[in-house]
Amino acid sequence: MKDEHQNYADQLTRRSLTTTNHCPRHCLPIQSAHSRANKTAGSGVILDASLHQHDEDVILPPASNSITLKSNIRDSRNYMTNSLDEGLSRLLYLALPASLLLHLLMHLFNITIVEIHRNPSPAIPMDSSDSSNTKKRTPTESADTVPPPPPDGGLTAWLQVVGAFFLFFNSWGILNAYGVFQSYYQSDLIPTYSSSAITWIGTVQGFVLFLVGVIVGPIFDKGFLHSLIAFGTFMVVFGLMMTSLSTQYYQLFLAHGITVGIGCAFLFLPSIAIVATYFTSRRAVATGITASGGSIGAVIYPIMFHKLISRVGFGWTTRIIGFVALAGLSVSMLVLRRRLPPPTKSRSLLDVAALKEPAFLVFSFGLFFCFVGLYFPFFYLQSYFTYYLHNDSSLAFYIFAVLNATSVLGRITPGLMADRIGGLNTLVPISILATILAFVWIAVRNVGGAVAFTCLYGYASGAIVSLPPSILTRMSPKLGVVGTRLGMIFMFAGCGFLIGTPIASLLLDLEEASFWKAQLFSGMFVAAGTICFVLLRVMLWRKGGGWKI
Repeated sequence: MKDEHQNYADQLTRRSLTTTNHCPRHCLPIQSAHSRANKTAGSGVILDASLHQHDEDVILPPASNSITLKSNIRDSRNYMTNSLDEGLSRLLYLALPASLLLHLLMHLFNITIVEIHRNPSPAIPMDSSDSSNTKKRTPTESADTVPPPPPDGGLTAWLQVVGAFFLFFNSWGILNAYGVFQSYYQSDLIPTYSSSAITWIGTVQGFVLFLVGVIVGPIFDKGFLHSLIAFGTFMVVFGLMMTSLSTQYYQLFLAHGITVGIGCAFLFLPSIAIVATYFTSRRAVATGITASGGSIGAVIYPIMFHKLISRVGFGWTTRIIGFVALAGLSVSMLVLRRRLPPPTKSRSLLDVAALKEPAFLVFSFGLFFCFVGLYFPFFYLQSYFTYYLHNDSSLAFYIFAVLNATSVLGRITPGLMADRIGGLNTLVPISILATILAFVWIAVRNVGGAVAFTCLYGYASGAIVSLPPSILTRMSPKLGVVGTRLGMIFMFAGCGFLIGTPIASLLLDLEEASFWKAQLFSGMFVAAGTICFVLLRVMLWRKGGGWKI
């Protein structure tokens, strides 16, 4: 029996040595079994029980290392598979709500994913020369050159009008309401400065609104609609808050003139350009409703100013106006969106081709001349009632509200006419009416005549401001350059706005109640603009543009 045990121990030792030489480091149970076997054999103890207790560690053939490696590889694969399944499950748990949120946003904002299908190659082989000369059109290029037709109505299109209305409300509405600020600055806040110096705050605000439009136009064409609205909202609200803290002329100039003007510029041009891409036959009336926001804002803001200034003071009055502007602009941020994708080609700040078109230049100079003389009543009508007509009642203060209220009709009803007979055909007679009114104003001597002039002039001025965008859209070769060209024509208008009212204010004498020189100056430049519009109509008629322009 002892010999049998000895032979079994020797056999086990040889197997263990062989296994140890081939086994990797992690096969430790074999080495421990070998040691236990030697110790037990040397002491003469029967090994059956101990061997059976550790048979899973000891009784291994020489090829057991391969089995161990395969088992470890199998375990690693199982671990990787389980980890991958767990990771995919977690990813699905995260992706599912994200996918639902994405589909919800796409449904709310009517976003569609365009699937591009490539046509298979033709069965007939092409000659190498033909294939080399064939120009491939990408889907983006075809979409840029042949855009889908505008809906010309519907909920989405009219929501754009609502959003653009509030952009106008808080750009042109604030600008047209400057007359009440002018009177307060001159009488209470900075009375030591001349009326001409104070006028520069408002005219610089309008000039910046037009001038920055040259930059805003190409940015809009590149697709940054909401970025423009967000930045414009911040600048308008921030400028009004800083105005509420201002007590010096330079502070008012920077806050009310520059900062608010920049913000209005980023709001004004997108409001016109976005609406023009949604309408065709109703474009003029849609643009008129949009532009009426400027007049309605210029009615509400002066009334707010008048009601609040005696109760909460200038600071909180201006802050409340800023909060109202923020609320309205939030609506625009929610509902406005582009209909057409941005063009693939990058554009410069100016459309050089437009400067080579005589019709575009005549139209631009017509706006320049009109805006030199058009806005003098919007700054000095209250002073006219106070100093010339000696009317110190509340009518003198509310006359700006009357002027802008009638301007609402002038922005909407001419749009209805323009849809039927053409925008330029509507602008010409209305600009003639504005010219006549500007000269007739010199002869007005009583309050009744002044109120009649205010109502009619507000109507005519509203039409002159609202019709040019729709006219330019018809004159442009394609919709992709509307934003850039709008910025260019309003740059001309801004230059006229900048120099017109300050020069006119130098011609009037408030102490002597002499307004006729400034009134004559205003009428002459409105007449010059009217002549340009008539000339443009003749040019387009000779060019074969048809009667409805």
